[in-house]
Amino acid sequence: GVDEISSLADDSKIKISSISNDFSMFYPLFGSSRKESLKIILNLIEKCSSIGIPRVGISFEDNSAILNEKHRNQAIESMKVLLKLAEELRMIITIETFLMGYNLELFIDQIGSPNLKVNFDTGNSCAYGEDSPSVIKNLGELIGGIHIKDRKRLFGTTVHLGKGDTNLKGCFQSIKEIGY
Repeated sequence: GVDEISSLADDSKIKISSISNDFSMFYPLFGSSRKESLKIILNLIEKCSSIGIPRVGISFEDNSAILNEKHRNQAIESMKVLLKLAEELRMIITIETFLMGYNLELFIDQIGSPNLKVNFDTGNSCAYGEDSPSVIKNLGELIGGIHIKDRKRLFGTTVHLGKGDTNLKGCFQSIKEIGY
């Protein structure tokens, strides 16, 4: 589908800046799906690079949430493999994860790549009970993508923008302050 994607992007004059890889949400980079997922995502990174898409998003949510040390260690090793290729191709890998605060920063530090960034989700942050504008400021340059979404606090559902508890005005201010 690479040729078709390129053709559609050219015809519509749309520049594709990232691909969200939801495959990784269902087939995590740890456990029994690890090898197959690595193979597929490495191929995706190469294909994106070949048509000028500079960023690929990886999910560590839902079925791929990191819930124990064994999975965390396997995920770190998998990410190191993906980021080795991403660095060679001058691409960015973003992660969207249930990890928060210190655990997220530790995960990123243990992987140790400047090509790894966070795909920050405003709604999810609110749903986890975080002060989303403060989290944005704390993550700063680690943010490589943002999902603007509204949710109800404390694991509430996604709702139309302005109908939930996400401090969207504060999020936009923080996004501006960090220069994203």
